[in-house]
Parts: sequence; structure tokens; C-alpha cells
Amino acid sequence: MVGIVVFAYSFLSKTSEEVGKMQTEAATVDAKIQSLLASKSQLNRNSDIANKAKNIVSESKLYQYQNQIIQDLNTYADRAGIPIKSFTFQNEPAAAAVKTATPSAKQPSTNPSGTKSTFVSIQLGDSIDYTKFLHFLNLIEKNVTRMQLSGVSISRGANKHEISIQALEVKVYTR
Repeated sequence: MVGIVVFAYSFLSKTSEEVGKMQTEAATVDAKIQSLLASKSQLNRNSDIANKAKNIVSESKLYQYQNQIIQDLNTYADRAGIPIKSFTFQNEPAAAAVKTATPSAKQPSTNPSGTKSTFVSIQLGDSIDYTKFLHFLNLIEKNVTRMQLSGVSISRGANKHEISIQALEVKVYTR
């Protein structure tokens, strides 16, 4: 009889320990759930801030594209022997930002399916050899990342074979 009591006491003791551990674990999980619910509630209250943060994160892809575009254009300029001073990225062509008195007969261009476009204004060096500039334009038009010349404004340079670029704009297609 004593053996049965000792056995029962040992069994109840182990079971009691297991129940205590489960209660502690359940309390910890309950606290985590309450914390998550509070966080969800706070996110719902501050959804406008969450959306701004979401937009900041999605911008990183755009920066990745910009870095690739800059790298490609610098490579083409180096191959052609042309100095680049700066790049300016915009969502629409620079010419579209300036209102003109005469209406344009040009139809708005559409992007290929599944692509977006961005425009890059490129500030080149002061005096550029015309042949080198043509080579640079050829490299832009025939590249893998699908860039297209969208505008250029040039004038005669100081020497016979030199030109001065006032504006050079490239349309870049991205996904």
C-alpha cells in the first residue's frame, strides 16, 4: 500500500510540474498575442504613417534603377570620350514642364506593356567633339536597358568640330 501511495505521489508531482510549465507557457503566449493585437491596433490608428513608410521602402527599387542607369550612361560616355557633369531624374520630360504657346502636334507616347518610364536629364561637358557625341547617342539607342533619346538641344562650339549641349534628355524604360 505504501508503494502505491509513493507511486501516486510521484506521478501527481510530475503531472503538477507539467501543468505548471504549460500554464507559464500559456501566459507567455497570451502576453505575446496581446502585444501583437496592440501593435495591430496602433498600426490601424497610424495607417497614414505606415503608408508613408511603405512608400519609402518601395523607393529603394527606383534608386536601384537610378544607380544602374547612371552606371550605364557613365560607361557609354567613357566609351565615347564624353564627360558627364550631372544627372537629374524626373517622372515626365523636362519639355513637358515648360508650357508653350503653340500646341504640339506630337502624340503622347505610351510605354510598352508592363513597363514604366523615367526621364534623365544629362548635363554634359562644355565643348564636345561632334563625332564623339554621335557615338555616345548611338550607344544610348542600342543599349540593353532600353533607353531612348527624348530630346537634345545643341549649338555650335568654339571650334569647327565641337558642339555645346544645352540639354540632353533620355527616356528609360523600367519594370
